Amino acid sequence: MDSRWYRRQAIFIFIFAWSKPILGEDPCLTQQVLPDMDQRGINSSLGQSRHLIDDHFNIPTGGQWFRVESQHMLNDVSLIHEFKACGTVFPIYLKGSLPSIGDGVVDRIACTVGFGSECQYSMNIKIKMCGGYSVYFLQRPDSTSSAYCFLYPDKSFPKKLDIPKPAVNVSLVEKVSPRFHMNVQSLEFACNFVLLAEDVEYEVTWYIDGEAGEAINETKIANGTDIESLVLEEGIGQLERLGVNVECAVRAIPTSGVPGNMSPRSDPFYAGVTASPSVTLHRDDPTAYIVVKPTVPIGCPTLYQDRCEVVVELILPETYSCSGSIGAMLPAGAQSCGKHIRHDEWDQEHKIYIAWLDDQTYSGHQDSYKVSLRTAVNMFNPIWSGVTLAEVNVRMDDNTNIWKGKECHAICDPHMKTFDGRYYENQNEGTFIFYENDDPNKKVQIQMKVTPCNPPHHVFCVCAIAARVGGDVFVIDRCPGEYRTIFEFRSCEDHILDVRKINEHNYKIYLPSGAYLDAQLMYYTGKDVMNLHMYPSAGDTFHTRGLCGTLNGRTDDDFTQPDGNITTDNNIFATSWRVTDDAENLITMSADNLENLGTWNTTENTQFCTCNGPSRNISCTRAAIATCVRQDESPVVKQNRCRERRSRSLRPVLELPNTPQTTMAGPPKQIWNETTARNYCETFLKGSASFQACAKQIPATDPSSSIDSCILDILATQTTMWASSARESLKSVCMKELKQNTTYQEAGDTPSIAQQIKEIACPNECNGHGLCNNGTCFCSTHFGAADCSIDMRAPPLIKGINIDTNGTCDLNICTAAIVEGDSFIDTVNLTCHNSFYEIHTDGTETLILSWTAPARYNTLMEVFCDLPAVQSDGFAYRWSIGINYDPYHQGGQATNLTVYDGTCQRVVENGDTRAVQMDDNYCFIHGHCVQEGSTDPSDPCGICQTSDHMSKFQWSRNGISDCHDNRTNISTSGLDNGKCKFMITCILFWYLLKKDE
Repeated sequence: MDSRWYRRQAIFIFIFAWSKPILGEDPCLTQQVLPDMDQRGINSSLGQSRHLIDDHFNIPTGGQWFRVESQHMLNDVSLIHEFKACGTVFPIYLKGSLPSIGDGVVDRIACTVGFGSECQYSMNIKIKMCGGYSVYFLQRPDSTSSAYCFLYPDKSFPKKLDIPKPAVNVSLVEKVSPRFHMNVQSLEFACNFVLLAEDVEYEVTWYIDGEAGEAINETKIANGTDIESLVLEEGIGQLERLGVNVECAVRAIPTSGVPGNMSPRSDPFYAGVTASPSVTLHRDDPTAYIVVKPTVPIGCPTLYQDRCEVVVELILPETYSCSGSIGAMLPAGAQSCGKHIRHDEWDQEHKIYIAWLDDQTYSGHQDSYKVSLRTAVNMFNPIWSGVTLAEVNVRMDDNTNIWKGKECHAICDPHMKTFDGRYYENQNEGTFIFYENDDPNKKVQIQMKVTPCNPPHHVFCVCAIAARVGGDVFVIDRCPGEYRTIFEFRSCEDHILDVRKINEHNYKIYLPSGAYLDAQLMYYTGKDVMNLHMYPSAGDTFHTRGLCGTLNGRTDDDFTQPDGNITTDNNIFATSWRVTDDAENLITMSADNLENLGTWNTTENTQFCTCNGPSRNISCTRAAIATCVRQDESPVVKQNRCRERRSRSLRPVLELPNTPQTTMAGPPKQIWNETTARNYCETFLKGSASFQACAKQIPATDPSSSIDSCILDILATQTTMWASSARESLKSVCMKELKQNTTYQEAGDTPSIAQQIKEIACPNECNGHGLCNNGTCFCSTHFGAADCSIDMRAPPLIKGINIDTNGTCDLNICTAAIVEGDSFIDTVNLTCHNSFYEIHTDGTETLILSWTAPARYNTLMEVFCDLPAVQSDGFAYRWSIGINYDPYHQGGQATNLTVYDGTCQRVVENGDTRAVQMDDNYCFIHGHCVQEGSTDPSDPCGICQTSDHMSKFQWSRNGISDCHDNRTNISTSGLDNGKCKFMITCILFWYLLKKDE
């Protein structure tokens, strides 16, 4: 083929391309009609028209053919006497004559009347007379507020065939899918109007988002007996998407003469999903809901009616810093952030619950947020995919200030203070309800236990606390008595209680509302005690009970008893909140009673979720608090045992190792009176730079109360050991205010107040064993902990390993040793010294491995040592563990843990010894439990039989008849396989030799 052939092909393609418009479809076939044709006459001024006609938005870019009946384009500019004719501001007229029917498609010029000229701008248009009507190819005007002018014959007005304003109705119709050949449901919109008595046809024009930038018009004509065909249908070229306004207008077309006026447009019918325009969230009751409701039926394939739904997704504002924001409230286990609407519930209102995710700061929040809503991708009916709803304005109402700057405490002796600032004493022994929220659905309570701590003096201390939220219970019990110390979750059914470690001696227990308990652990005269500070949230306003009183800004009702009566006697008030029923005592509650505790509110909306994008980015929690405010605090780990609430029994001290209690030596005693105590306390407390800074710059602190507490403790105990407790109590309130009151964080030419105080505030002033630098203690040699209070030369006290399972570890569920003790320090040198012994079936042992590994710190009283990967086929193991701060020398005591396979083994104790025994009906072969009657996977003749002791540890021979022959055949087969391999090798060698030849 030569180049001439290619040239001919190119010329042909070129000619075809250019001739295609000429050979294309006859423009007379167009059905597209310009809107508002009856308002485009010279007498239709802008003031008389219902709205501005603007063809800049009516005509697509590039132009379009339009059908014109009984009218023609104005071609006499002298008839335009003013601007604002033809229903617009800048009229457009034909500059030239109208063509005749035989002229075909003709080119003409259209002019726009402007301020400076009768033809300010010109455009090329086309016209064709089609017989009874004409068609115009009109260009889109470059400027807005411009429209083409059209006249009726003799400049007359249309015949009086007026139709009142119609209305839009919608329904579902059954259709057959052309692709899948199944019945589907499709939307169909009808324009309902009053029929005229005359014999006329009707022209219905549909408008989708009529005056918007992308107006889509659909015109249909039918006679009075066929008006069902004048519908707008779901599909390409008609209704292609939802979330739009649909309108219609009608005019009558007589069999001869001028068509009637176009009726007024129907009221807009919004086809999509409506949403509440605005909602308000109140900080003290931080939940509300957005109402969504589809306005059209949800069409579905007939075969999938049971699974057909529309999902409205919530897209919440994204926060780029740790601050309060909006969250969705969803059912537990929700996979999408929004509402699922079934097809048969389309005509109902549906609620999407939202909440204020509080950061507990006092100010600095936005006044409102914009929340977006849209539908998820819908494979059953694509028209429902990605429908955007109107934005919802969420207003934030911080309507209460009562809770700000408030705290309740029990410190030292204990000296008490209610939320509203009423001070009193509680030198009473027992367990008390310290704080409780009165909402019965929330089941939130904190108990404290008070015990004598300095006999014969009448001095009492807080030695235990328990926090409950629903089915979660966390306990710190360091009281002397018959039970071991407890520092753990005794129940965690709901996983909503959040415990954080600030340092070895300071822990915060967060409630779902954002309220929290600050517990500071101390030693006093050989006893473990603690100071408590309870900090409320906005939701606690008017809802608290217990020793903390009623948070309402008044002190006269703080001494309200459980029965609602108010007393003025602090002792009567305090004892009224004593827990007298053991079944309600969270600190010593039995495992059975823990099991029966009611769980957190299980109504539908219990999960708080952030949804900063598609549903796959959903992140949920059950607490209505922005957890990022705790990002600098380490969570206390819940172990798997927490879920097994029946195993959380209290172990008597008698069963634990008899180890001495670490005590802190106090200063020499002297005879104190009020004058000498006051002089000491003022000198001691004011000598602390951090105490002074907090007292002067943070009004929420009460330095005079701290001095008074210090004096009372010295007089009661005749020692100064608790003077530091008064100081640290004030610093606790101070640090809380620095975090929540953002005004203290504002910096100018000098560092902020928060920064200045934090740089000099170290825990316990480093106890004289270190230097405070930028809020951190740098401890002297041999001392450790955040406050340098622990001498690291002595190994930590170990009280037991896996105490809840009696020092055993089932390989199926146990991954680490839980070492309980006291004075563990969170340091990189905290080391597990491990020795691993194999226990043989006869009870003898063999050392198989010794190693050291970093211990995982959890609390002052608990660390974890990870179980090694066991490669041996041993029967069972003994794991000996010691804890020290020296990776190279064990020191201290070692404690043993028995490691076994709970599938078929059990640990039996006999006095001071323990043994691992096999369960009945099980074998233990090659390190695995095998149930009786099971066969060897590699040899069908091997079977587990438990008839005697030795048979439990090896495969027995199966008694079936062909096992003996099979063994012989297997042996012969082995020889045959060897011969085959030899023959194949010989043949291959011969082939290679022949190939070389």
